[in-house]
Amino acid sequence: MNHPKLIVIGILFVAAVILAGCVNPPVDDGTVHKHADFALFIDGQQFNFAQEKYMTDLNGNALSTLVHLHDLNGDVIHVHAPGITLGMFFESLGMKLETKTDPESKLQQYCFTDDQGNLYCGPRLGCYSISSNPLNVGEVCTSAPAPATPILEVYVNGTKLSEKPEDYVIQDLDQILISYHAYTGDISNQLAAVTDKACIQSGKCPERGEPAPEDSCGGTECGTGTIPTA
Repeated sequence: MNHPKLIVIGILFVAAVILAGCVNPPVDDGTVHKHADFALFIDGQQFNFAQEKYMTDLNGNALSTLVHLHDLNGDVIHVHAPGITLGMFFESLGMKLETKTDPESKLQQYCFTDDQGNLYCGPRLGCYSISSNPLNVGEVCTSAPAPATPILEVYVNGTKLSEKPEDYVIQDLDQILISYHAYTGDISNQLAAVTDKACIQSGKCPERGEPAPEDSCGGTECGTGTIPTA
């Protein structure tokens, strides 16, 4: 005889699978053009995104049509579709921003991997929900780590994200900082280093100038620089 609870669980599982398969990926429909300022710091050094290899231009170098950088400007993200996340942006550059879970402790880490394969992880701080299946949901809370413990944090408009950073949907005129630093490190200078150029590209502050043409460097004088690995 069929057990009613098992039947209900089976129906919910099938429904979840069907719904997951019906989620449409972001599509450039020509109605979205948002811009966000951002900066990434590793151990106090700012990563240089103003390199030709990270640019999308009009000459066949299209890393992503949905989210990209232009014109050797490594400070402003261009978004051309709804629902674009920070995780999608870094993935388009051959990088990864993700939340990892230790299978035994269930504790989570925020991690960033650059395009050279260098991995930077730090514990997710605070309280958050954990679940391994729909019937096993709980919450864990992490205590303050030792002062020198490396952590990875994401700030949006000066406020630290408490959600998984890879799931954050980029909004127009956002100012985003991704920082890998010691737990007690002062990052006020990093927050101040995030530019406010997005409003120019979005046409929201015409008094500061016209948006730059979205071309690219054309292969002439392109920047260099990588995250230090020492």
